[in-house]
Amino acid sequence: MLGYLSSASAAREHTLTKPSLPKKKASLVAGKARRTPSSFSLSSLYKRALNIWRHRHPWATYFHDASYWRDLLLHEIRRHADPRALNDCPADNVRLRRTLNTSSHDASKWRAAARSEVSIVLATYNRLDALKLTIESIRNNGFTAPYEIIVVDGGSTDGTVDWLSKQKDILLLLQHNRDDDLNRRRSWGYFMNLGFKLAEAPWILMLSDDCLLLNGSIENSLSYARQLESQGRTIGGLAYYFRNWPMDERYFVQHTIGGMLMVNHGLFSKQALMDVNYANEDDYSFYKADSDLSLKLWWNEYEIVDCRNAIVEHLVLPSEQLRTTNTQSMNDDRLTMINRWKGIYVYPELDNLFKTPGPEFIDFVDQTRAAEAFRPLLEHDKTQADSETKNN
Repeated sequence: MLGYLSSASAAREHTLTKPSLPKKKASLVAGKARRTPSSFSLSSLYKRALNIWRHRHPWATYFHDASYWRDLLLHEIRRHADPRALNDCPADNVRLRRTLNTSSHDASKWRAAARSEVSIVLATYNRLDALKLTIESIRNNGFTAPYEIIVVDGGSTDGTVDWLSKQKDILLLLQHNRDDDLNRRRSWGYFMNLGFKLAEAPWILMLSDDCLLLNGSIENSLSYARQLESQGRTIGGLAYYFRNWPMDERYFVQHTIGGMLMVNHGLFSKQALMDVNYANEDDYSFYKADSDLSLKLWWNEYEIVDCRNAIVEHLVLPSEQLRTTNTQSMNDDRLTMINRWKGIYVYPELDNLFKTPGPEFIDFVDQTRAAEAFRPLLEHDKTQADSETKNN
């Protein structure tokens, strides 16, 4: 018995004793008003412990000495404080005795927006009219889950930057990429990687700034990617079917060297891009970096799968087609790709050992005729080309 009393007395020396108040009066000390963390100051708690009693029971001050009010104040502090911050409480395995109260307006406080399920990344330079159509096709695609649009602009001078800066649903990255002679400073891979690395979603949709997404393509491809992953497959990308309008009648996906399926337009897994260190920024100027990225995914044991209900209309203007056909840059990039993957996906002297590159077609007719939205751009390009021909 003496041992019990001794230990009990020792415990009282190291802990604060709750004032022995009647139960009803103790509830008055606690009060019913909600408090915010900023109000848990020493002075406010003292006033709360003292003024409530003085206001409701003026006679109470005559029956208690200063030590009583000190204990009452400290008890009030302990009720609100995190016990792990108090000297006489153990630091480990302490259950919080009281959660912080929230004020009535907490429901209107700022909350972070939901994370994007897909990030749509495209690069642009002086193609405002085509870009507007591309953005419109994204917004009207019927995808209702959270998504983000990231546009990397190479220093456009046709009003693109000003227009993009006013679009509240677009994240604009401005990176001037032309010197005084309008030569490129950095590669296609560098610009796309800016968007790829910034993307927050687990899936990234790569598009060109002269494309139209047919309705439902985003949802269809994302659902298909998740379905394949649920089957245990390691998906690096989903290739959208596309055609080059107005030249092509049929829609196709492209197989690059070695007959390996590539993504011209379509989805990439963000994790897969990270694992292969994104697109090559140093060896290709523009044309073959997308093929190289697809080969890197295959070489790292990721699959690229075609998605037959994700369709893209890709605008190729006559002036651009002529410029592409005659460019030395495309030939240089093709040779670079062959040399990089020689013996793995291609061997020029022994072509018969490897599958042949080429397109894979589907029979699809767009009943909505979405590509007709490009018609004014096509007519304008023809008019401009005729005018230049006459002047020459």
